[in-house]
Amino acid sequence: MPETSLDLQILVQDNKQLLSQLDALLCALDDSHYTNNESALFDSALGLHVRHMLDHYDCFIRGLADKCIDYDSRERDVRVEAGTDFARERLRRLSNALDQLPRENQAVTVLQSSSGDTANRQPLASSLARELVFLHSHSIHHQASISSLLRALGASELEPVDFGIAPATCQHQEATGCAR
Repeated sequence: MPETSLDLQILVQDNKQLLSQLDALLCALDDSHYTNNESALFDSALGLHVRHMLDHYDCFIRGLADKCIDYDSRERDVRVEAGTDFARERLRRLSNALDQLPRENQAVTVLQSSSGDTANRQPLASSLARELVFLHSHSIHHQASISSLLRALGASELEPVDFGIAPATCQHQEATGCAR
């Protein structure tokens, strides 16, 4: 059973901060960088990572109505991959939806299939807090991939500070004087 005294607003704000970093990057990018998948190191464009991240947030938000989240039912709307304006609009809608979450943690079910077999998905007990932690970690992972893509494209100067770096890593780097 989820801890009901947990204030979700901290986790919501942490996720919104990541979405805000992503928005800042999308503001700085032109669509040619956003859709470029010609790097010898990667076979996907930045837009694909952005779409994938936002799809997960969308599945989370949609699943709140019946408290059943299905991350495999992503929209995969290619318009998000094709241009920063559309992606930024979707990002704003998701950020606003996060503001509407309840303040207290609640139980949810997540449908999961590690094999990809959607006919045999298993319901897993979870909570809003746990799923917000997942979304945060998942987003940092994809932001790190985006950061690598930006370096490969020679556009790393467009990255917001600490983009794609886990907060614990940032704290460790500050404490030990390690450079990025």
